[in-house]
Amino acid sequence: MLKQALEDLNSLTKPITIDVDGKPFYDKKYYPAEDIYPATLQINNLTGIVDYLSKKPEEWDDLFIHVVDFDNVVLYQVKTGPFNQREPIIFSTARPCQFQFEAKIDIEDFIISLRSLFIPNDDREYLLKFLSGVKLDSNTTVEDDGVSQKVTARQGMSSLVSEISIKPFVCLLPFRTFNEIAQPESEFVFRMGSKSDNKPQASLHECDGGIWKQKAVASIKDWFIAQGVNIPIIA
Repeated sequence: MLKQALEDLNSLTKPITIDVDGKPFYDKKYYPAEDIYPATLQINNLTGIVDYLSKKPEEWDDLFIHVVDFDNVVLYQVKTGPFNQREPIIFSTARPCQFQFEAKIDIEDFIISLRSLFIPNDDREYLLKFLSGVKLDSNTTVEDDGVSQKVTARQGMSSLVSEISIKPFVCLLPFRTFNEIAQPESEFVFRMGSKSDNKPQASLHECDGGIWKQKAVASIKDWFIAQGVNIPIIA
């Protein structure tokens, strides 16, 4: 009991640091006595970083921005202290895209997603017009040669069944990065299919090799520069 009490009392004593090659270490197990910084701020936009930097800009000569990816930006403090700590001040993460790429989606849900999760352009309007103007039901058939598709269905108010060619590639602007920048356009493969009950479905498949991510990173850097940010930006 006495031994345990002494050990507990000893554990409550203030840690002692010792100097090793000019750097402070705790005397027990030689843990580095690193500086303690406030918790990193978590946000979901780019404007918050600019707002932070707009306060006393003459004091921010020790900061830099790292555009990690299309959806991740970090405001860092340069290396500081005897252990050259690089502390993140703000983590900014874009809200994830809600569209289910690669997945087969029921036509009604697909149309809603096109309207709510994509910026209007010619190919978005083509898909909306095609999917809304063609009567797609359990009697719809789709021919696929591996490159293009043809759907056999009723078009508009007509009762006649006709064969309609489907545009295989479309260029679209989904919301995939920070809202402050122009959403990068990229090419998608558009495909029709059906469920086990023969109800038609549609899907979009990315086919630009991820080039849109590089465009987004460059656009984020350009946006910061346009806002007058004058600290280093790594992208």
